[in-house]
Amino acid sequence: MNNLNVQNIKKALAEINDELQLHEGAVGLVAFKEGVVYLELKGACIGCPASSCGLFANIEQKLKKAVSEIKKVVVL
Repeated sequence: MNNLNVQNIKKALAEINDELQLHEGAVGLVAFKEGVVYLELKGACIGCPASSCGLFANIEQKLKKAVSEIKKVVVL
């Protein structure tokens, strides 16, 4: 696991969480292995219908922009 990639993922997630806090939600990094980012939804994001499609696409796009080595994003 590349520490610089993890730092960049955490930085991108911090920006995403700033937006999600408006809706009382958050997303956290569980792991980054072999190009796959594993995330956990928190707060109001758990079970929210928007988290299944639009929110996920937004998170994935921002993470891939921050770290080009990301191949896939998985929400646990």
